[in-house]
Amino acid sequence: MKKYIWGFVFVCIVNTTIAKPTRLIDLNLAGKHPITDIYEWVSLQAIKYANIKKKALIKFLGFEDTREWEEFRSNTKRPNRFHPDWYKKEVMPAWLKNCIYNVLTYYKVQTCLNIIDIITKHPSSSSGQVKRIIVRTENFGTIEFRASQICSGVSHIDYNNHYNCGEVTMKNNTHIIFLDPIKIQKLKLTNETIEAWIGHELGHVIHDDNFNEYLALEFYEQETGKNNLESLPLFIDYVKACEVAADIVGTFGNPKWIKGWITFFKKLDAKVEFEKNSTHPTLKERLEYLQEIYKAF
Repeated sequence: MKKYIWGFVFVCIVNTTIAKPTRLIDLNLAGKHPITDIYEWVSLQAIKYANIKKKALIKFLGFEDTREWEEFRSNTKRPNRFHPDWYKKEVMPAWLKNCIYNVLTYYKVQTCLNIIDIITKHPSSSSGQVKRIIVRTENFGTIEFRASQICSGVSHIDYNNHYNCGEVTMKNNTHIIFLDPIKIQKLKLTNETIEAWIGHELGHVIHDDNFNEYLALEFYEQETGKNNLESLPLFIDYVKACEVAADIVGTFGNPKWIKGWITFFKKLDAKVEFEKNSTHPTLKERLEYLQEIYKAF
């Protein structure tokens, strides 16, 4: 009888000490004051999470604090990271132009970017077709939207490049957002998912992720003579946190866009394999925090 009792006790002890699975990010919705806007609250949690990872990275690079890093940033010329051979130009379809305008005219996007004007560029040889959309903003400089095929092997997205419909790069002081109409059509994305994707890329612009990533990579290579920072856990954690922040901040509190992301990630969930050291959250992780936010609205 003693043997069974001790077995029972052992099982109880094991069960009580097994750690509960932790989420990638704690949105702490229980700590939100009732009058606080949900979007503002979850954006704040996402930015805090990204900043924790950024502080760890810049400390690893040898900077004493964030102030020293920001001083380094302000004294560094913004680079041209645009590689034309990575993108095959496409004429922007009317439906994609409409999705971009839907995002740019959303009131929270207007407020966040502080848009001065929106200029639509047309090819000289065509009538009504759109070449690119240029947005001048008070807060984030110039943002340019282009329709292009995003070439395989370019993107850092590890769950198969043919699922990557958009990404952002920079050409000096201009942020360029590329959207791939061919992939979008192949995946049969809804307008809500397309607009969520556009918002996500704007999320990267808002936090200047492209420039921060460039600075970290260049500084590390100059200081160490090595170009392996992208494979180090601290860097991977930082980039992943930036993706989380872009997912959350880039919804701009629009439930339709949050739902658009959820629909897309559920659709991919059974089809996609992840690399061990992914620079993006897993689909399960993304669904967890997006569904939590969606339920809170």
